[in-house]
Amino acid sequence: MENTADPFAISPGTTIHKWRIVKELGRGTYGAVYKVADDELHRDAAMKVERRAISPEYRMLKVEVAVMIELRAKKVKNCVQLFDHGCTPIFNYMVMSLVGHNLESLADKIAKLNNKKESKFTLYTAFYIGISTLDTLYDLHKCLFLHRDVKPANFAIGCHAADLTTIYLLDFGTTRRYAKENGLHHRPRAKVAFRGSTLYASANALRERDQSRRDDIWSWLFTLISLTVGKLPWSKLKMPKQCTFIQQQERYATAKVMCTKRPELLLKGCPPEYEEVMSYMTELLFYSRPNYEAIRSALQKGIDRLKAGGETPQLEWETAMRKIPKSQSSTSLYSLASTVVPPPTLVPPSAPPPSAPPPPLPPVSPKQEAKQVGVMSLWKVIK
Repeated sequence: MENTADPFAISPGTTIHKWRIVKELGRGTYGAVYKVADDELHRDAAMKVERRAISPEYRMLKVEVAVMIELRAKKVKNCVQLFDHGCTPIFNYMVMSLVGHNLESLADKIAKLNNKKESKFTLYTAFYIGISTLDTLYDLHKCLFLHRDVKPANFAIGCHAADLTTIYLLDFGTTRRYAKENGLHHRPRAKVAFRGSTLYASANALRERDQSRRDDIWSWLFTLISLTVGKLPWSKLKMPKQCTFIQQQERYATAKVMCTKRPELLLKGCPPEYEEVMSYMTELLFYSRPNYEAIRSALQKGIDRLKAGGETPQLEWETAMRKIPKSQSSTSLYSLASTVVPPPTLVPPSAPPPSAPPPPLPPVSPKQEAKQVGVMSLWKVIK
């Protein structure tokens, strides 16, 4: 039964509509995910619930349901499928495909199994991930949607032996149309509340500029780099005390602009094919259509190079998954914490309100800029 004091404390065995609660898989500030079962059709699924009492700006489920209904109608591949949706007096819910580890948790688990310091994949696996996830984003963009929160935690592999090589796109709560039904691109809005992850969002998104297809692709590249080398140049970006969230956004944006202007810094430790990928991205404008075909071709060259060198085309998790206990195979499915601007408690009392623009930064040299954003070590690499 439901616990009104804790709307997410749903006991195993409770039935909601036709879905029997099996166990809780994870939870965040505004929602939780459960493994559920349809005993009539003998299938498992994932139920995502969201409190009905939260403020409208934090409600994501309605958007997710609308997007997933359209993706299902257009038969988009490699996106989690919507099975059902509805509400109770306490929460809204939707039921979707049950998937396995997301790429972030999978990289962490493989690193621990293989005693690796960095959570990263082999080059062949990284190239495969790049092609598969790019194809999925291309299909999403063809449906005139932007994801706006592309990151490793929002891609997951299948949970059955038959689909371990399939990578699914998750979490459509921040998705938005970028064009009208006739294909005419929307004009950019003057200012947009930040949506996404500070680590993987584009500099434009961090500076609260309207996003377009290019921003999804930049987040995709940052995701790919992270899964290839185990980190991003700004992964350990230091923040000064009394720094507001908006000021943090600006510091991340400054670091990313600096790194994207210097590919040798952003792509340190990456295969040469990533340089070609990046060359197709640096000139993208708001209305630009990314050259998905050329980017995909560059990654395929990397796979062909590895095969020619005698490398076995084996995904790293295909063998590693045998070492991971089955009891853990469906945990950490979704990033449940809200990806919108965090609650005001993250802003020190003496700081300006979150809606205030960041203070203007005085003109500085590139070296001073690097020091300001806490990436002095990056400057030493490229000096």
